Amino acid sequence: MPSSILIRGTQGLQGIPGVDGIAGPAGPQGSPGMTTTFITSSQWWTCPANVNIVLVTLLGGGGGGSVLPYWNGVTAGNGYNGNSGQYIISIPLNVTPENSYYITIGYGGAAGTIDSPSGVYQNYTGNNGGTTSFSTLFAVLGGDPSIGSTSPFGTNGSNTGTPILPTGYGSGGYGGVSTGQYIGSAGLPGFCYISY
Repeated sequence: MPSSILIRGTQGLQGIPGVDGIAGPAGPQGSPGMTTTFITSSQWWTCPANVNIVLVTLLGGGGGGSVLPYWNGVTAGNGYNGNSGQYIISIPLNVTPENSYYITIGYGGAAGTIDSPSGVYQNYTGNNGGTTSFSTLFAVLGGDPSIGSTSPFGTNGSNTGTPILPTGYGSGGYGGVSTGQYIGSAGLPGFCYISY
């Protein structure tokens, strides 16, 4: 009986794509995103309905810069730059829906002033920045007028060379310098940031 031989033929052309199927049902609704409120001046804030916890970021006001030290016509180095305000980031606070809470925003501390009547000695420090608070639930202090610490929310003033003003929020002012800017600058106010 003769053996059979299998010979493979040439592949045919690709067929036409079929019709798209019917779309499936819509998926469930996603969860809503965070709602945020940025507050830069003291005011009342009303908690929305169904909100029991908020995340709060607070920043105190920056300290003012000090006057250039001066003794009998001789300067004694630059005045101190102010510190930035203290801060807390995203602290959870329990709140009551539809209650109102007073938000206090810390002011920027004023720069030191020259008020020596004799002009013999001038080394008047700047003023502290104000406290920022979320009602009575939490508070952070303002910066003081000493060697400047910084925060992530701005840049303190500088008196190395030409004086540079502070930027952002809660930053400390620059101290007085001997190049004519004997009086420093004020600090900047803080803020409150609420999310839920």
